[in-house]
Amino acid sequence: MLSEEIPGPLAYRNQQGRPLTKEELNSNFKNLEMRLRALETSPLRTEGIAQVSLEGNQLVLVGTQGTRFGPLTLPSPSWEPRGRRKADCFYQTRDVVQYGGQLLLCRHPHTSAAPFDPSPWKEILSWEAPPLPVEGPPPPPAEAVPLTLPLYTQTMLPTLAPWEFGKLVFIVDSGPGYWNETRWAPLVLTQSQPVQEI
Repeated sequence: MLSEEIPGPLAYRNQQGRPLTKEELNSNFKNLEMRLRALETSPLRTEGIAQVSLEGNQLVLVGTQGTRFGPLTLPSPSWEPRGRRKADCFYQTRDVVQYGGQLLLCRHPHTSAAPFDPSPWKEILSWEAPPLPVEGPPPPPAEAVPLTLPLYTQTMLPTLAPWEFGKLVFIVDSGPGYWNETRWAPLVLTQSQPVQEI
């Protein structure tokens, strides 16, 4: 006879090599009943997730009862930096390029088009950037912008601080002038002293 506390092993016909006896069948039912009662009266030890941490590409889970699960190695993408995006260039999946104020990840292999096509790219970072240069021949030079100077008479010229050196004005009856740290002086341009572009 089996103990009430510990259920014994179940008897199987194929292991016995014969049909089970009444006692073996009763013992099987009694063992199953004891196992079910133990499940119903004793709560299962369950454990939830208390903490998740990532150390590099290693994921570690810590349970509510302190069990440590892991580390589990996470797959990590291998991106291939390719510099600035170029037209008519073949790009592979996971290539990373810079285009204007964006860092872009290639989603599928393609040859880049001359006008930029954003469909094969995914933005992964963006920032404020100057406008992109237009592909093709350089634009014609801009026309000269006329210079507008404040107009003063000789008696109305303001006195400036030394750090305002170089401020330009147009003085009636004298022409252009500049502040030379201590006084206003005429601005003289000759053919032998051309203005140098900065």
